[in-house]
Amino acid sequence: MVLSPMGRIAADCWAAIPEHFAVVELDVAVVMPNHIHGIVVLTGGGVALGTIVGTYKAAVTRQIRRECSAPPATIWHTRYHDHIIRSERALERIREYILHNPARWHADTFYRP
Repeated sequence: MVLSPMGRIAADCWAAIPEHFAVVELDVAVVMPNHIHGIVVLTGGGVALGTIVGTYKAAVTRQIRRECSAPPATIWHTRYHDHIIRSERALERIREYILHNPARWHADTFYRP
């Protein structure tokens, strides 16, 4: 996946999450043209996933509005999808899904050549 300037901002902010939340480790992630997939590992208590995602989305939005000419009015959906990974087998399956997601982009309902 070749990232646009907005995609690069999304990827850079994702990589910076552990700098802002000491209880977070990041696993695989991929920024797609209209969404991001990533695995967040919570290593301790004291912070909710919703707080992490909300802070991430706000940081990306601020930086896009500051750095990109003609940013879109809406950058994110108001919600996000999460899933608790309960086994090593599930973790491997989800990692594979994330890593191969760019190859399936052409089949996405939002794909526009």
